[in-house]
This record gives sequence, structure tokens and C-alpha cells, in this order.
Amino acid sequence: MFKHAKPRTAVHLHLFYIDTIDEFVGYLKNIPEYFDIYISCQENADQTFIQKKIKRIRRVHDIVIRVTPNRGRDIAPFYALFREELKNYDYLLHIHSKKSLYSGEEAVAWRRYSLDGVLKDKKTVSKIFSLFDDKSSVGMVYGEPPKDLPEYVYHWLSNKTKSKMLLDRMGIPFEDMMFLYPTGSFFWARTEAIKPLFDLKLSYEDFDEEAGQIDGTLAHALERVVAWVNNKRGYDSLIFNPDDSSMSRNISYNPFKAYFGNNLELSTRIIMEHDVITFDLYDTLITRKVYKPEDIVLIVLQKVEDIIPNDCDFILKRREAEEKALVQRGIKYTLDDIYDELASLTGMTSDVIYRIKELEIQTEYELSIPRRDVVQLFNRAKEAGKKTIIMGDSYLSSDVLIKILSRCGITGYDELWLSNEKGCSKNDGSMWESFFEDYSDADTINVGDDPYSDIQLLSNIRKDVLFLMSPRNEFLLSKDYKLLEGYSNMSAESSLKLGSLVNAEVYNSPYALKDNTGDVLVTTK
Repeated sequence: MFKHAKPRTAVHLHLFYIDTIDEFVGYLKNIPEYFDIYISCQENADQTFIQKKIKRIRRVHDIVIRVTPNRGRDIAPFYALFREELKNYDYLLHIHSKKSLYSGEEAVAWRRYSLDGVLKDKKTVSKIFSLFDDKSSVGMVYGEPPKDLPEYVYHWLSNKTKSKMLLDRMGIPFEDMMFLYPTGSFFWARTEAIKPLFDLKLSYEDFDEEAGQIDGTLAHALERVVAWVNNKRGYDSLIFNPDDSSMSRNISYNPFKAYFGNNLELSTRIIMEHDVITFDLYDTLITRKVYKPEDIVLIVLQKVEDIIPNDCDFILKRREAEEKALVQRGIKYTLDDIYDELASLTGMTSDVIYRIKELEIQTEYELSIPRRDVVQLFNRAKEAGKKTIIMGDSYLSSDVLIKILSRCGITGYDELWLSNEKGCSKNDGSMWESFFEDYSDADTINVGDDPYSDIQLLSNIRKDVLFLMSPRNEFLLSKDYKLLEGYSNMSAESSLKLGSLVNAEVYNSPYALKDNTGDVLVTTK
């Protein structure tokens, strides 16, 4: 009987630090099939020495060694230097000789844990190959993230713009959410699952020049995008736990165990150690009974259908009006500016524009709800005499938001900082710069849900933070998501139903996921 040829496998090893080669030789001996290896190294590397060491691996077939510029780190050689060769294989392994993490210090244990995640032993690698069969939906396998990473890193963070740019080029939808990816870029991949990334035909010139960046480069974006592309193309990711040799499908809760250990009492103790406490506004203190913030416009449309022209695509025009208002006014744009632009785009009369704008304000008021545990945390801070400041990027005026906050039981705060009134934004860091000009000597902590604007930006300047997940991010990480994700293609009705379930009830508390554990898919023991 005719037997299909075994899939062809290639390994890319970025050997920036040649002194780690014996470690890699030991791990690569765990691959049970023959494979070709592509090694990128520094200009002054002894290629004869590398070749001699790699030949000790019995199942290595072809060895290709090339010098790489010190640009794009381990990622550029994978997608640029060896792209034309690698894209012709069936399965790929990407590994590298990383020595440092956020600390800037050599992290041998971190690198070895990452290698264990993809090459722990022969039995593990054999299991990976068996999962990569023709009928399998598995597109990637990577290890559990190192245990010392904070939970907020499982997000786009400062890589959002570059990641969205890449995804737009590939025609793959972007969504601003938390998700798992191979932190550090140690992974196995079915080549077909990540083919769009090779099709981008990236060159070294696309990558940022090396300047010791810890985030925000094209390489950091690709670290995340590879898993996103795999999943959006319908393939599963398997996350391997080197500690117990188990695998989970698409989501593991191990990286979030520290977060799950938080509760209202612990959060209270943390914030009480500070004198000035800033609270993010939407999705931290308050949220909405629609699934996504932009779904407010769907509800508004239901209320105004009888007064807008039949040929007016209200959703599209409302979006265009907001984009134009932002361009014209920058971060100081308001709801009034949006509706001025909407009038220009649609030709609707001032009376109709005013009625629609008032209905949108009324809808915001009706659908805004408190995050009950966070409001309790806020009240405890206020009762303890702490200075409480609410901060947010918003086009709604302070008059409107004060009423919304009051309706949600939030009063007595010392200051309300809004982007459209302060002329600065949390999202680009300018509001924090302005804030710390006023509070340079204060003992502060920020409480917020946005991993980038509330957490990373402040952590980078060594300010204290308390990360509380938004209801929607909790839902996306939960077991409920797979059961209900079909509702996320929104009509007004489904957005209200799912929003009420997620934001108002099940995941209203930032501590709602504390009892979740991951489902074990397989074990290689």
C-alpha cells in the first residue's frame, strides 16, 4: 500500500549567543524525525564551530547558517532571511538564544523553561508530531508562559498599532482584547496556519533598528500576531505545561492564577497603602449594558429610524463623523463636534441632529451601570480619606458624566479628568504626564482595566497600579465564551442580551474568574 511521505520539518534557531549552543544541541536531540535546521547568527560567529556542534544531532539533515543584521532580533530572520525556504516545509519550530526578559538580566531558567515548552523530551515532541496530522485542527503548539510575567502582558499593549497594520494587510480582523500567544516566540507551527505572515514578504527594512526596546517594535507585534493569525484562520493552539506535561486548547488559566487570587479585600489593602488613588472611568468604575461600547449606536439607531432619511446609513455616517471630529479637534473632540460633522455628512436639519444627539445622551445614561465591587472599592478609599480622582478618555462632557456617575452611585470624588476637557489623553500617555506634573510628589496608585493605558504606561515609569479586568476580557477568557461567541456578531437585541449577561451580571465583578481552571486536553506522561 502506498504510504504518504512524512511531513517535512524545519527548525529555525536564532543563535545570537553562541555560548548557548550545547544547550540547544541537547534539546534538539529530542526531535524524533529528521529535520533541516536554519541558523541565524552574528557576523563574527564561528560558523565552522556551529556546524560541528549541530552535526552531533543524529536526525539533522541539511544545515544552513547565515549571518543576520542585529535588527528584528529572532523574528526578522524567521520572516525575512529564511522566508523563502521555511515556507516550503510542513512544520516549523522557532527557537532562539534569549538571555534576558524585562529585568534586563540574564534569565537562564526562563530560556530553559521556554525550551521545555516545545522540546521537553522525545515523548513530548512525538506527541506534538502526532497532533500535527492531516486531519488535525492544531496549527500551533507552544509552552506555558514563564510564571513571573504579569497577566496584563497577554494583550496587544503598545504593539496595537503595528499589529493592526499587519492584520489589515492580511485581511484578518483585529480585536482589542486579551489573548494568549507564545511569549518569547518559542513555538511549533503548521506552516499553512501562519502562511499569510510569510506572504507579507517582510524585509529587514520593515523592522525597527535595535535600541534595547522592551516593547512596541514590529518584532514584538509579530510575537503576538502569529497566534492571532493561527486562530483566526480556524486552527487551534495547544499550550503545553512543562511542569505536568499536560496540554490545553487555545486557553490556559495558569498565567492568570495570581490575578484569580485577587479579591475585594486584597484590593482594598493594596490601595490603602497610597494617598492618591486614580480610577479609570469606563469598564473599571462603570460599564454599559451593551456588549461593546460602540454598540450604543445600534440602540440609538432603533430610536431614530423614523426621523432619519431612508438613504442614510446612520451607523456608517456616525462612525465617519466621529473620525472626522477626531481629525479636526484631536483628543479634545466632543459629542457636539461629532454631531456637527454628522450634519455636514448627511444634510440633516439642526433640529433632527439635536434630537438624535439628545437620544444618544439619554441612551448612555440609561445603559451605563456600576461595576459594583469596584464602586465599593472606590467608596472604601473615599471613606478612608484618600484623595480619589476619576480619569478617562471620553467625548462626553463632564456635565453628562457627572450625572451618569451619580446614577451609578459614584459621588464625592475630588477631581474628574476627561480628555476632551484637559486636552490630553491616557491612551497616548499625555494625561499621565500632565497628572504627574501636578502630583509629582504624591504616593499614587491607578486602578484600571486597560492593560496599556492604565497599566503598562505607568509600570514603565515605575508607578503603582492595580489591574482589574473589564467584564468583556473576563468573558473572553472564560469557558462561557465558546458557548456564546455566536452572539458577538451584533444586532441591537443580541448586544443588549449579551451585554446584560456579561457586563451587568456574570462578569460585572473583576474577581468573577477566580474559580476557573483550564481544561486538560491531553497529557504526554
